[in-house]
Amino acid sequence: LLLSGVFEDIGQLLSAKLARPGVAEVIYKNLKDAQKAVDTYHNRQLDGQPMKCLLVNKRPLNQPTGTPIPKAEGQVLFSFAY
Repeated sequence: LLLSGVFEDIGQLLSAKLARPGVAEVIYKNLKDAQKAVDTYHNRQLDGQPMKCLLVNKRPLNQPTGTPIPKAEGQVLFSFAY
């Protein structure tokens, strides 16, 4: 599964990676593109299973009081079965 190819049609990506089996983290340059990705892909079928998509603004795990991703960027968490 080539993640950037799947999600870049929505908008410019800063990163796209497989976080763990069945979960992808995708960061869009613009928050509105991230929201559009959630609207487009949430509950869309992938290999017969619905994708679950959440818009998150995650803080670094090693710095719980660190600054979140700036509002100009949008991180989308995609959960899917394959």
